[in-house]
Amino acid sequence: MVFELINALSGIGFGTLFGFISGLVPSLHINQIMPFISSFIGSQELYICVLLSSVLYVCLSFIPAYFLMVPTDTNYLSVLPGHEYFKTGKAFAALVITLKAILVSTIFSLPFVVLIIFYSKKIISFYPYIIVPVLGLCFLFLVIKKTKNVYSVVVIMFAAGLGYVCLITKTVSNPLFVLVGGLFGLSSAISLFHYKTEWVKQSDKTEKTPGLIKNGIIANFLSLFVTFFPGLGSGFAAFLGKELNLFKERADYLQIIGGVSVCVMLLSFVNIYFTGKARTGTAYYLPLNVPWYYTYLLTIIFVVAGVIITYYIGKLFVKLGNKMGDKIKFVIPAVLFVLAAISTNLFGIFIFILCGLTGYICIISNNSRTLMMAGIIFPVLLFFI
Repeated sequence: MVFELINALSGIGFGTLFGFISGLVPSLHINQIMPFISSFIGSQELYICVLLSSVLYVCLSFIPAYFLMVPTDTNYLSVLPGHEYFKTGKAFAALVITLKAILVSTIFSLPFVVLIIFYSKKIISFYPYIIVPVLGLCFLFLVIKKTKNVYSVVVIMFAAGLGYVCLITKTVSNPLFVLVGGLFGLSSAISLFHYKTEWVKQSDKTEKTPGLIKNGIIANFLSLFVTFFPGLGSGFAAFLGKELNLFKERADYLQIIGGVSVCVMLLSFVNIYFTGKARTGTAYYLPLNVPWYYTYLLTIIFVVAGVIITYYIGKLFVKLGNKMGDKIKFVIPAVLFVLAAISTNLFGIFIFILCGLTGYICIISNNSRTLMMAGIIFPVLLFFI
């Protein structure tokens, strides 16, 4: 019993540490460091670590997205509405709106977990017939809805090509960081200088959050859809919801992004028990010698803890940002390049820069960042073809 308690405490320690690192370091994804984590800790510790670090990553990653305009592949669509809050000194209010949505969406996840339990195997049995058409249609839908000028075409072509190099050719070390960190992180960091973005003094006040229950349910429906199809992440789910007019207001956007981010993670933890398919990178490392309902309940507990922790870290970030002012934007690209130098090869650094320039073109040409999802969807589609 003592040994198990020690393992649990150790798992909580590692989960907290790596959850903080992956969540607060711009564009560093928990998926990118999970292979390293799993190489030196035991099964019991790894189980706790996977759940806790994944939850903390989802919650904490909204801080650099809202305050620094540097998102991840799961929350990149929240940058623009989040930045609108930032420009009026209300980035913390945007963070709290998202955190509330994370809690509410988690509460409403149980019926969708039940659907996975009873129907996931049946859906998986149709994979050979539906996965290529579904991914193909989603890719076409993305292209048709978001292509508006010649720069759109350039971004799609470059993003798809760079995604192919990173995820298919196996010539790039740490390909997910190179692709996502470049397209969504480095590009945002460069754009801060292009637009001469200045730090706006932030307030730690919050505001009312209407529509939480409705958006929490919508987030679960969207998450259920993308849970079964690799390549269609949280960002695509939010994009799909907007195009279907399921929500319109700026605050709704933040709620959906938060809800989908946590529900995709939570549903993937349950889904792997019944299908053996790891929908998220962290789910792949989840030891399955613990009943699924323990995993589900423990994840909910960690979500509550993660939301509380992120709330107070957000308050500290307001104070830190107000002290540092414009100096903070010089830190972001430096951190990204240090991470690239440490985690990838020389060719990977070159591709990382190309990804950053592709994303930069997307941003300054006033195109939707959703276009850069082609870098993930296209290579996944090729893989199944």
